[in-house]
Amino acid sequence: MVLRSAFAPDHRDVTAAATAGTSSSSKALRKLPVPPPLARWLESLDEGTREILEIIEGSGGRAWIVGGAVRDALGGLVPCDVDMASTLRPDELRKLFPEAFAIGERWGTITVRHKGAACEVSTLRTGFGAGDGQRLDAIFAERLLEDLAFRDFTVNAMAVDASRGLLYDPFGGLDDIPKCVIRSTSDPAIKTLEDDGLRTMRAYRFVAIRVGWTMDPALAAALCQSPGLLQNISAERIRKEFSLILKGPSAAAVLRKMADDGTLQAILQLQDSLSAEVPPEECDSGRHLAFSRGARGMLRRGVRAVGALREDGHSGAEGAMEALALLLGGFPASEVERIMLNLKFSKAEMKLVTFHCGCLGHLPDASRPGELRRFLAAVGAEAAPRQLRLERAWAAAEEDAGLREAVLLRLSEVEAAVAALPGGYRVPSRLVDGKWVEARTGLRRRNVGLLKEWLFYVQLDRDITDVEALDKVLTEHFDIVALHQSPELLEALPKVEWPLAEVGGSGEK
Repeated sequence: MVLRSAFAPDHRDVTAAATAGTSSSSKALRKLPVPPPLARWLESLDEGTREILEIIEGSGGRAWIVGGAVRDALGGLVPCDVDMASTLRPDELRKLFPEAFAIGERWGTITVRHKGAACEVSTLRTGFGAGDGQRLDAIFAERLLEDLAFRDFTVNAMAVDASRGLLYDPFGGLDDIPKCVIRSTSDPAIKTLEDDGLRTMRAYRFVAIRVGWTMDPALAAALCQSPGLLQNISAERIRKEFSLILKGPSAAAVLRKMADDGTLQAILQLQDSLSAEVPPEECDSGRHLAFSRGARGMLRRGVRAVGALREDGHSGAEGAMEALALLLGGFPASEVERIMLNLKFSKAEMKLVTFHCGCLGHLPDASRPGELRRFLAAVGAEAAPRQLRLERAWAAAEEDAGLREAVLLRLSEVEAAVAALPGGYRVPSRLVDGKWVEARTGLRRRNVGLLKEWLFYVQLDRDITDVEALDKVLTEHFDIVALHQSPELLEALPKVEWPLAEVGGSGEK
């Protein structure tokens, strides 16, 4: 089956499902011929997507392409996926497409797979049964206009009838696309956010991931009233949107607005921590953050640092975690862990962010090659350039001009010194392992590990390249018999770690 061309004339009346009544909105269901960019994209639709539309219409239902695909195609972009709206209920759609996934059926959505195409098809909806930001079971609509009126922003509230070559645009989304502005479909704009509390995050995300887009003043003002709507949204859904915001090219500007609106503090659960009424001496690590400049100042610095990172062109999935490390750069490790646990970040993400947060502000001494090598070994050859990149963004966010320039100069010296090392960022391999240490000393279990770590420390610090030289250092420093008699000596030995620990007996030269 082949769907007729979007250019093909069709003199049939548009059915009542699309046009009857305007009870859900004072807007008319504005009908337009599909503009050329959209028409070209419709002509390129794959066979599977075309047939999904045709099968639904052939069964007596109606189907429209809606949402982001329409918006992106009108903006000259190639849509990543295709969402559809239909008059058919989920159970009716599943009869037509028995292999469909019904994961979102309670919200009126199923995922249809057909001839390699995968499309989310949603029954026309007018709500989700709650007005406090929660998403409960879908309330189905009878008309396309009701469904479009319930959508979040005007640029997402358009539908295209591919078989008839018609674009439905009741809220002026077509006019907003060239202006790069997002507007609420509702007046007042807060109603859009109340219909689904996660739309608060989606509004920020929409602007964060697109260069040059802005918010309509009414929507921007409504966001100031919306932080409380996130209380009933799951941490997983918030984290997903937050991660997209963090990796966006416009993340810094959006994070700044989120902080001004109180949303950033709400999702990080920092309201108590940012209270100006709590003096530092009364702060308790369980509820409040005590910083020399205050938690509020550190959060502002984190936002500025994200801006500096984005100016260097770093974004994407890894960029999201880098941005989060900078955003939380002034926070104690316990607070960083609490925030990430609450938002359900993965263990790998938590490990990366907490590590880089802990390293911020701890630069190696550029004049000491041994310390540079130990820095590289502790941080890792892959992570070290990332850490120095974060250090540069963190330093650029320092408000004190003199301090900022001093740190940036020191950072440049470190980068130059690392580049001058014979192996550059490469980390030398350990010369000896635990088996060697056990055979050489007769030590057991944990003591073997402690001595092995100290030997690696010495190897890097003195740039030792052969086992014989390392064994000589061991003999010079320790009497093996004494080690067996007083194993506590091993506890005080330094090891390769970053930031540097305050320990004695470093063996540095």
